Amino acid sequence: NNGAAVFPALANLTLAGDTTIGGNGRWDLRSPVTSDPTQASLSTGGHDYNLTKVGPNQVGLVGVTVDPALGDIDVQGGILSIEAATTGLGDPTDTLTVEGTGSLQFYQMANPLNKKMALEDGSTVISQSGNNLVTGPVELDGAVNFFVNSGGSLTLSNAITGAGTIVLLGTNTLIETGSDSHSGGTYGELGIRV
Repeated sequence: NNGAAVFPALANLTLAGDTTIGGNGRWDLRSPVTSDPTQASLSTGGHDYNLTKVGPNQVGLVGVTVDPALGDIDVQGGILSIEAATTGLGDPTDTLTVEGTGSLQFYQMANPLNKKMALEDGSTVISQSGNNLVTGPVELDGAVNFFVNSGGSLTLSNAITGAGTIVLLGTNTLIETGSDSHSGGTYGELGIRV
C-alpha cells in the first residue's frame, strides 16, 4: 500500500547475478515517496540477470526504478506486488512467469507493465487497487485466477494466448482490449472485453 511501511523495507537493491528473493514475512523495496521512483532502485548494473521469488511471503516493489535490463522473473510462491510509481519490470522481451502457487499483484500502478507474462495453472493475478494496465502479451497455461478488487480495474491491452482458462474473481472488471485467442474459455460473473 502507499501508506507508511510497517514491515521491513529497503530503498536500493543491486543484483550481482541471478538472484532469489523471498522469505516468510512481508518486505518491500520501497521509495520513501512512492510517487517518486528516483528515490529507490532495483539495479542489475545493466546486466540481464534473472530474478526468482520464492516462499509464502509478499515482496513489494513500491515506487521503484527498475533496471531496464532486468531479465526473466519467476514467481514460484507467495506474492510479488508491483505498486505506485514503479517504472516496470525490466526488459519487455524477457518473461515474467507466475507459477501455480504464485501470485502477481498490482496496486495503484502509475505506469503500465510492459513485460511478456506466462501464467501457469493455478496462478493468480490480483488487481488490488486502482486502474492498472498491462501492455505486454499474456500466455495462459491452465486455469488462471484474475481477482479484480472493488474500486478499480485491470486492463490487458495486448494479445492473450494459450490453452488456458480465465477465472474471474473479485468485485470489479477485467478489461481486454487486445486480441484474445486463448482456448480455455472465461468463467465468472465479471469481465468486459472492450
